Amino acid sequence: MKIKVFNKNIELHEFIEIIKNIVFDSDSIPETAIHNLFDFFDKDKDGILNFEEFETFNKTIFNRINELKSALIIVDFQNDFVCGSLAIKNGKANQDPMDALPKINKMITSFPFKQIIYTQDWHPSNHISFYEHCRNSDRELRKEDKVRKLRPFDTVKFNKPFKICQVLYPSHCVQNSWGAEISPHVKISKNGKFIKKGTNVYIDSYSAFGSCSENGKSELEDILRSGDIDVLFVCGLAYEICVAATTKDSVKLGFLTGLVSDCSKGLTNDGINNVNEQLLSLNAVIVDSDFVEKFVNNNFTKFPWQWILTLVNQSHSMEGWNEEIINIK
Repeated sequence: MKIKVFNKNIELHEFIEIIKNIVFDSDSIPETAIHNLFDFFDKDKDGILNFEEFETFNKTIFNRINELKSALIIVDFQNDFVCGSLAIKNGKANQDPMDALPKINKMITSFPFKQIIYTQDWHPSNHISFYEHCRNSDRELRKEDKVRKLRPFDTVKFNKPFKICQVLYPSHCVQNSWGAEISPHVKISKNGKFIKKGTNVYIDSYSAFGSCSENGKSELEDILRSGDIDVLFVCGLAYEICVAATTKDSVKLGFLTGLVSDCSKGLTNDGINNVNEQLLSLNAVIVDSDFVEKFVNNNFTKFPWQWILTLVNQSHSMEGWNEEIINIK
């Protein structure tokens, strides 16, 4: 991705046109947000970007864009979620994971990612999230939940072994079971890496980065850092649960992050819409596999506005600048 080199001062109206030409969905960006970006680089506050100021913008955004390394994370594409005890296709959204497979497999086999990572729910047989085991003697529900008739997908609170809020699910993805295996229809990359989560009997783990209670973390971040990964594309099952949680944590850890919507399937449309709004507010983006293909092949002409803001803030944070963080609100 390249930008025209200007040998003259850049005024605000010209800067707005530059941004609108390189950002997708540019009509949805308030011009005040672009003004803020302009003001951020206009260090002498004279209302124009001189050559030096525009070069700083160019280096902060475009030089970085052309150096970015990308990874793909396929979240929990396991038998139990595809056609087993917790099949996503049985949700209210009626989304069949098999419909996402052709595009997922194309990304795995044809796109030049620096890393490809597969995650798996990997639960003990008496896991805290299992509806069938919610009244086991090694755990204690709060009084209100003890006396009510519980059903799968109810939310409860445990007092023991420690206080935790938990959604109850049918038993799924039990360690070393057929249901925990990655679907045989998913292509496995020769150099792919695997992350197992939810292995602690008392702690659930939606995010591939660590436990829901923040008592620990997986090796995922270390794997990505060791590979100098900058951009994460996240897809898989279930859209509004583990895919969303992994995407949120990715953003919090400073990765440019995109949820690949046409390669992810969820349980409810309301849940999917809600997490989309949450992710956009965090500066994650919702993309499709066509954009991913163009991006990893460096054949793209449009870039997410949210990622531009992230690059600006990361760059100036590293340089010790104290300017207020730009936001799109």
